[in-house]
Amino acid sequence: MVGVTLDGVRGFDPRAGCRVATNRRDTMSTKTITREVPIQECLNGKTRDESNLDDDAIEDFVEWTKEIERSEALREVARQRLDEDELPEATSLLWIDAAEVYCLCSSCYHENRDGAWTGSTQNPNQAELRQKLNERLEEGTPCSFCKSDRIEQLKEELADEVDVEVVVVE
Repeated sequence: MVGVTLDGVRGFDPRAGCRVATNRRDTMSTKTITREVPIQECLNGKTRDESNLDDDAIEDFVEWTKEIERSEALREVARQRLDEDELPEATSLLWIDAAEVYCLCSSCYHENRDGAWTGSTQNPNQAELRQKLNERLEEGTPCSFCKSDRIEQLKEELADEVDVEVVVVE
């Protein structure tokens, strides 16, 4: 379980179980996200003592975990800020195989159509999946690729206004 504190982050849904406060530097408001991660998440379920890794390897795993948590914290806030109404509407399904399919706008579909249907994965519920995705298209779902790109763009913008602190708890 990861503990999260979102300090003054605009657009984040406080119902997600996060505490909100404001941290100020000089006259500007700085937003801080603090996450607590148990050391076991860094070391595949083990403590430092249980691990057979040397100190340098442990620190590498800790830093990788911190970077993943930083990125995910910014991505969560970006998802909250995302305005799906600004995204192009999906018009087509791009089937990579029976289990991997994307709702795409015409531009993204044409850019990626060469990757369609490799057929390497089986899905016993493909008909049900097809029906649900066609319903989403009819309801006006945004393009999956445009949405992902916009979330990444927002995440990069947030990196300048939000500090993410990851604390590893022993």
